Amino acid sequence: MSLLRDDTIKAFDLVQNPMVVVDKDSYDVMYFNECAREYFPKLALNSKCYTCLQQESGPCRDCPVHKISDSNPTVGCIKHNRTLDEPLDVHMTTINWSSGSHTFLISTSAHKETKAEQLRKELEQNINIEKRIAEFLPRYCNRIWKLREVQGRCTGNLKRQPGHRLCYVLL
Repeated sequence: MSLLRDDTIKAFDLVQNPMVVVDKDSYDVMYFNECAREYFPKLALNSKCYTCLQQESGPCRDCPVHKISDSNPTVGCIKHNRTLDEPLDVHMTTINWSSGSHTFLISTSAHKETKAEQLRKELEQNINIEKRIAEFLPRYCNRIWKLREVQGRCTGNLKRQPGHRLCYVLL
């Protein structure tokens, strides 16, 4: 091993995110740091990355490595990881690991939601709350009206609520 590669391995082992070096042609794992072993216990040298990282039987259809080119040597994406069952921020870049091989480095980290994703999630939660209220309100109003009818309080001081045939309010 060259001194440069030894230094690279030492540096990769200090990184607190999983880092995996993969052969682009065969998808064989050529190196991984200790953090990667903790995240992906089935990770092994010369194993297929798609098996160890994603529990797939063949190369992932949406693998970002297909977007790597000479003009675009680094790609990033958000990918749901089956092994961890959570979204990860995935970054891939070409790397000269050994002569004659086309290799790339995969680096992952827990996905950090963007402001737009946070707002979209809040909007979806608010819409769900409004749907539940819209489903509950007619039944609730109908029950109140029936209760008031039964209690004999229906003496003309109730008025029909506009837009709904069963919901009334007290004046």
